[in-house]
Amino acid sequence: MTLTVLVEKTASGQFRAVTWQPIALSVEADSPANAVNQLKQAMEHRLSECEVVELNIQSSRRDHAWLKYAGVWKEHPEFDAFQEAVTEYRAGVDSARE
Repeated sequence: MTLTVLVEKTASGQFRAVTWQPIALSVEADSPANAVNQLKQAMEHRLSECEVVELNIQSSRRDHAWLKYAGVWKEHPEFDAFQEAVTEYRAGVDSARE
C-alpha cells in the first residue's frame, strides 16, 4: 500500500506527519524523518489490527445526474460569442505565462 504523507513544521518547532484515508493518522516528532518513521509505525500497528477492503458500489440510478443539462446551451444565441471569449481569454493567459 502506498500512501501520501503531508509533513509540516508546527508552531512549536515540531514536525507533524499526517495521512488521510484509508488510514487517518497524525504524529509529531522532532524532525521530518522521525515524524514519518513514527507515522509509519503507527500505520503498521493499526493495519495489524484491521483489514483494508475495496468495495465496488453500483448506483441504482440509470442516468447520469448531469445528463438532464446536456445540450442546454446548444441553441442559445450567445453561445458562439461565449466560446470565442473563452478562447481569447485562454490565449491571453497562455501568452502571459510565456
